[in-house]
Amino acid sequence: MQVDDYLKVFNVIPSTVCQELIKEYDSDPEWQQHKWYTAADDTKSSLHNKELDVLYHKKLTVLEQYLAQALMRYYNETGLKDLVTYHGPIRLNKYKTGTVMSQHFDLIRRNKNDGIPVLTFLGLMNEEFEGGEFVIRDKVVEFKQGDIMIFPSTFIYPHRVEEITKGTRYSFVVWAY
Repeated sequence: MQVDDYLKVFNVIPSTVCQELIKEYDSDPEWQQHKWYTAADDTKSSLHNKELDVLYHKKLTVLEQYLAQALMRYYNETGLKDLVTYHGPIRLNKYKTGTVMSQHFDLIRRNKNDGIPVLTFLGLMNEEFEGGEFVIRDKVVEFKQGDIMIFPSTFIYPHRVEEITKGTRYSFVVWAY
């Protein structure tokens, strides 16, 4: 298999579930501007004023079955198995007009006690926006409402979300260990 063969997209989340999650959390007062964690000095900070908003610590158990379905399909299509045993909390992402996710790779930690994730799961919850293309390894990946994308959390998969030019893009991310 080639490096790009380990990036997979599965349409597993019903649109009604996506719409209900957006409706439930869109006005939550706990949305905050995204910050990048730096392990060297144990700090978090924004890189620029175009950072997206993120929402942590919500019980999103409704997504668990879809994450499991996507993972099983990932194992089947890649021939891999037993890569991960658990995932961290699901983070919701809200990209308003003018916001981006800067290019990075997911050898990430949320704090100095975290391990390094093995797989990244990204889910897209709507399509009512313009711009906001997901770019990984300098290629745009088609991403539709209800899709979960899975790829290895490593430096070989640099990725970003292009600037939103109209509307709001809702997604989620979770890292598996």
